[in-house]
Amino acid sequence: MFRQVIAVVLLLGTLGSQSLVFAAGPSGEATIAATFSVAIVASKHWNGPEAANLKRLAKGHPFVVISEVPNLEGVIGVSPDQIERAAVVAVPDGLIMVLRTDKPFDQRKVVGKVIPNPTATRMEQGNRWTLDKNQQVVCLADQRTLLIIPTTAVGRIKQMPLVPWSNEKLSAAGDSATGTTLLCLEVSPVVVRGLLKADDSRSEPFRPLAEARSLKMKMDVEQGLKVTFSAGFSDQLAAERGVSALRMVMQGLNAYFDMAKAKMPEFLKTQRAEYPKAGEVADDLIQAIQAAQAGLHEVKLSRSGNEVEATIVVKADRPVSTAMLLLSLMPRAPKKP
Repeated sequence: MFRQVIAVVLLLGTLGSQSLVFAAGPSGEATIAATFSVAIVASKHWNGPEAANLKRLAKGHPFVVISEVPNLEGVIGVSPDQIERAAVVAVPDGLIMVLRTDKPFDQRKVVGKVIPNPTATRMEQGNRWTLDKNQQVVCLADQRTLLIIPTTAVGRIKQMPLVPWSNEKLSAAGDSATGTTLLCLEVSPVVVRGLLKADDSRSEPFRPLAEARSLKMKMDVEQGLKVTFSAGFSDQLAAERGVSALRMVMQGLNAYFDMAKAKMPEFLKTQRAEYPKAGEVADDLIQAIQAAQAGLHEVKLSRSGNEVEATIVVKADRPVSTAMLLLSLMPRAPKKP
């Protein structure tokens, strides 16, 4: 599910006439206790200068994170050119997708695509809910606003005023966001603490990050591809430890790229019988990884007060395509048949 959501989110961001925002509710919002939030702000890359290359990659192999893009209408009943804005909100029970179209959409078609066999449809607080006990829930907040919700999360949000809430999530990412920002990811330190095993000495170098107040990653494609990792701490001493931890993250990322470079291209080339363009994807992936590793070798680590930052500049003629290939390397669950 995560793979499909990310694919659709990235797609919508590249097509929408408005900025795409993926953000969790504010920290004080108890009913939406998100463990991470992401803001993706992208201009019309899908129909922009890299359009042909992005579409080639999307069709090259399912490994590519935007491979779901050409099938969007078949998945959710709304075509890419109908999407104005989109958001994905992370809650403990899963991911909520919010879509806003430029014109009223075909509600029957949307429900039919997302939930082919609904068990119930009813109105609650002005919102139309279509349920499927074993899969997902579709909430039609108004004629242009659609929410796709995991069944387990329904209880958390059913009493919320969904139209104002969804409009807030679909708003611009803030004054600092621009059309060149492709991805912003914010992860709660709670998530980091869950990943670090108390009895594993290998976790020690990264443990300072679990004490951070905020952890963020940003991808910008204004001039090449710039990736920024940042963390905020409660005091300068913790921030100094955070610099060392962030340096270890950069080393770990480089090692991960080494492994991916050794394994993924060869795997893709074995797929050419089924996916004729997989070899091209493999070649592009090698170039993307090499460019990323060259940037990692020149990474700039800095501290300003309680804030630390690592900046990687990836030299790429096609920065959006390079970003999509690098994001495709994210560990994720296998796609369900």
